[in-house]
Amino acid sequence: MLRQVAFLAVWLVAVAATFALLYRRWPPRGSADLRLNTAYWFFNPLVSDVFSTKAWFLLAAAVPMAICHQAAAKLAQQQPHWIQWLEMVVVADFMAYWMHRLLHTPRFWRIHAIHHSTEALDWSASLRHHPLEAIVVRLGQFTPLYLLGFDLQMLTILYPWLVAADLFTHSNLSWTYGPLHTVVASPAWHRWHHATDREAVDKNFGVIFSVWDLWFGTFLRPSSPHPQGFGLASGDSPPLALGNHLLYPFQ
Repeated sequence: MLRQVAFLAVWLVAVAATFALLYRRWPPRGSADLRLNTAYWFFNPLVSDVFSTKAWFLLAAAVPMAICHQAAAKLAQQQPHWIQWLEMVVVADFMAYWMHRLLHTPRFWRIHAIHHSTEALDWSASLRHHPLEAIVVRLGQFTPLYLLGFDLQMLTILYPWLVAADLFTHSNLSWTYGPLHTVVASPAWHRWHHATDREAVDKNFGVIFSVWDLWFGTFLRPSSPHPQGFGLASGDSPPLALGNHLLYPFQ
C-alpha cells in the first residue's frame, strides 16, 4: 500500500509538472480545485479502482464468460501484439463512448454529475469521478475486450494509457489538431463537453476518438472559440468536499 501511495505521489508530481510547463505556453482559463482533485487522485486508485477491478474479475470468472474468452483467445492472441493493441484501444474507446452516453441518462446522471461539477477545467478535473462511475465504465470497457479473447495482462497494461489519454483530453489546452479534429478528440474539442452553453448539452463524448460523435450525431462544431463557463448548468453542485461528493448520488 505504501509503495502504491508513493508511486501515485511521484506520478502526480510528474504529471502536474508536465502540464505546468504546457500551460506556460497554452494557459487555460481558470484552474480547477486542485486540492479536491488531488484527494480523488489517491482515493480512486486506492479505493474505487480496487473495488471496480475486483468486481470485474468476479464477473470475468463466470463460466460462460471464461468459455467465450478461451474460444476467442485462439484467434485474438495469434495476432501481432501491435495489432492487438490497436484493436483494444479502438474497442475500449468505442465502449467508453457508449458508457459515457449512458452516464448522461437520468438514471445515472447524479453519479456522473460529480465529474461535471468542476467549474474550471484543467487536467486534474479528469480525476474527479465517483466510485460507481469507475465500476460502470470498467465493466463496459473491459468485458467486451475479455470476451473478444484479449490477454488479461494486456488489459492491465492498457489501463494506464487510457488514464493518460483522459488526462490529456481534459487538459483544456487550445490544441485542435486541425483537420484531424473529426477523428481524434482534442483538448479544445472536448472542453465543450463540460461547457454550460445550451448548444453543448450532451455533445462531444469522445475521449480518444471524436469520430464516434461524428457517426452517432453528438459532434459539436461550436459557434465560438470558448465556452461561457463550465460546471453543472442546473447550479446543483455538491459542496467541495470528498465526503459530500461520495454521498451526492444517493441524496
